[in-house]
Amino acid sequence: MLTTEQAAKIFDVGDSELDQFDVKDHFNNNNQLEGFLCRRSDHRYGALLIARVNGIEVQPQIVYATPKLHYPFDRVGEEGRQYKFPTAQKVEVYEKLDGTNICCYRYLDADGQSYVTFKTRMTVIVQDSKFGSFSKMWKEILNIYPVIRRPARVASGELTLSYELYGYRNPITIIYETPLDTRLLFGVRQQDAAILLPTECDNPKSEDALPKLVPQHTIYKSEKLVEAYESIREEANKQNTKILDGKVSGIEGYVFYLLDKNSLWQQFKCKSEIIEQLHWTSDVIPQDIIMATAINALESCDELTPEYLEQLLAEEFSVNTIKKSGVRIEKMLILLEQNLAFKAKVQQAFDLVAEELGLAQITTETKRNFMRAISQHFDKEEMKRVFAALITLDVVDPILFIKKKGKKS
Repeated sequence: MLTTEQAAKIFDVGDSELDQFDVKDHFNNNNQLEGFLCRRSDHRYGALLIARVNGIEVQPQIVYATPKLHYPFDRVGEEGRQYKFPTAQKVEVYEKLDGTNICCYRYLDADGQSYVTFKTRMTVIVQDSKFGSFSKMWKEILNIYPVIRRPARVASGELTLSYELYGYRNPITIIYETPLDTRLLFGVRQQDAAILLPTECDNPKSEDALPKLVPQHTIYKSEKLVEAYESIREEANKQNTKILDGKVSGIEGYVFYLLDKNSLWQQFKCKSEIIEQLHWTSDVIPQDIIMATAINALESCDELTPEYLEQLLAEEFSVNTIKKSGVRIEKMLILLEQNLAFKAKVQQAFDLVAEELGLAQITTETKRNFMRAISQHFDKEEMKRVFAALITLDVVDPILFIKKKGKKS
């Protein structure tokens, strides 16, 4: 099998930017995959180099997945920003969904048999863990949208497809009203890692369209781009309302797809002011951002350590800022473990009470009796957190929660 040094040469990165993997693909008969995952924060972010399938060496296969998104500006001082948009033929603007990124990709075994499977940003295969049922949720999505399971252009090796798994059952920062859903964000052409818009990813011969995002804005005048960016950022901010525990009801922001002079799409993120403020309000990392990053990290690990969390935070913050935030990072990890333990306790209590009352779902009509019954399992102070925990278990109407908390904001 390839050595780390050989894999690093293929990716053109340092040895330290690769993680070796040996995992089972539970989407395809538990095929055993071995190789390397790249952590370079560009088009190689989360890319795979598959070197062995089911214990047999294969021709090394590079899989370009979901690239790292960047802002189109450098920060200058506390408030200023120096924009660096390249010249654009046109710009398409899409909503930025806040959930778990799922990449659909293909690999070949030694006999040339092709398999289509799924990964999160920093994993090889989507996995369930004690932190979240990511695989279970994605398999639910595959039942809803069978066309996602094996798109022809993925099975051929032409593209990988990048989706977002979002909804109030998979909360990060934005609390959505829908329980669970997905949208195709974009495609990645495997021959050169070029980005394709979601509208460019369908198989023309298929009658089944992929569930995809649609553009919210189109901009044709490059000289108006900064003005448009600020206007759309403000548009996103007007849709947002802060609610409980650092969560936001509304929209995370947008992604600008810029068609450059070489007719290639470049991506730039545009987050709402509320979300930006969570990132940039002090010289230490805000607790809400550490927690959101930790929740995202849970997609790709079984044990979340301070070192791994700091590695992810380094993609957005300086070494000095992370160092100053060391104590806060450790506290947030402890709080996360406590929150997960509390969520497990709520799940157990829900199962008991639901069985007693004969309920499968909490509704407006059944909420009062249910909450009275479940309150017997918690202290009075804990009950303030029970309802929020129930949202992530998909047993409560989120609209009630959002309205209730929104009035207190």
